[in-house]
Amino acid sequence: TRAHVYLAGIAACLAYTQAAPLTQEVGLWVRFARRGGDLVCTALIVGIAFAGNGMNLSRPVALLAPRWVNSFLIVGAQGLLGIAVAWWAYRACTGQTPWVNALLSSPMWVPFARLSYTAYLLQFMALVPLEKYWKVFRPQANVGVTVLEWLAFSIVALAGVFAVALVFHLLVEAPSLRLRKLVTPRIWQR
Repeated sequence: TRAHVYLAGIAACLAYTQAAPLTQEVGLWVRFARRGGDLVCTALIVGIAFAGNGMNLSRPVALLAPRWVNSFLIVGAQGLLGIAVAWWAYRACTGQTPWVNALLSSPMWVPFARLSYTAYLLQFMALVPLEKYWKVFRPQANVGVTVLEWLAFSIVALAGVFAVALVFHLLVEAPSLRLRKLVTPRIWQR
């Protein structure tokens, strides 16, 4: 269930509130363990993003990996993803990774943030036409080619989803927001 991710986020917030003694100067082994946690959590996030949650058996990863990997992903992918994201949230919020803070607070994300909810709602308008290309899997292709095909498809799909969101924003959301600015003050004056 999605509760894994929410519970991991709550755990990160609770850890953050108790983090004052944890952010003080620490020894070499603690720094080494934290860097190891960073690497493991990054590998989990990227790996689960590539492998999926094990429920879609048409993904190339599902066809390449042994059957137990899909079973493991179905049971543990959401929980592991929640833990990995919570780890990075904790590390960023406690100031232990200033480069993550700088990356996530960069102004370059503002346009994507404004379009992200619309992209989430309208993703199927861009993904349904691309589905037939994703369903094609060539078992004779090596893993490297499969990964490159997955990356190319993901880039095209992401660009398509945000293009649909941008069109919707320009044709529906932006005019609605302008109309709201014009109408709302008049209503409040009555």
